[in-house]
Amino acid sequence: MAFKLGGVDSNVKKKGLVKGLILGCIVVIVNILSFYYMTGTVDSHPLLVLPGSFILTIVIPLITIIFFTLNIRKSIGGYWSFRQAVTAIFIMLFTTYIMLTIGRDILFVKLVEPNMVQKIGAVMVESRMRKDQLDGMPSAQIIQDLAFEKKNFNVQVDNGQWAIVESIPENILITFVLAIILSAIFKKERPFLVEKKD
Repeated sequence: MAFKLGGVDSNVKKKGLVKGLILGCIVVIVNILSFYYMTGTVDSHPLLVLPGSFILTIVIPLITIIFFTLNIRKSIGGYWSFRQAVTAIFIMLFTTYIMLTIGRDILFVKLVEPNMVQKIGAVMVESRMRKDQLDGMPSAQIIQDLAFEKKNFNVQVDNGQWAIVESIPENILITFVLAIILSAIFKKERPFLVEKKD
């Protein structure tokens, strides 16, 4: 096992890349399942749309990220510096972002569901309307809430290649900040032994 105290060896980078590829596949599948869950659930169980989608798109990936982070640390000996942690986690998250962009935003949206964003908008409006009706809100309030929801999704979302390219710097920054936060939480420095002099 290669260990570089101050730097980052290629083993850490490679493990981050491999975990990122696996996590990317998981996140793409979970996002696609979430889309079908939302569009299939709104008619029968409108109140379950958002909690179910939250669990699928936020909770499951977050738990997987934590598990993979701990797994990478364990696989390199159980200790890593802050720099090693940031490098491994950033590579893992950035690889996941690239796979999500290609798998969902390019392939899935272009080839399978070109109206995905509009369908999600319709689901959100329908879910909000049914929730308001179940809460017994007056018609005027329901109309006002629906107008607000429709306004949020009224802007035509550009899923073109230029929009994807424009979002890259912002997503790199978000990924780096998340990597720093996770590294601060999961770093575990190798203890230094100090010899006691007589």
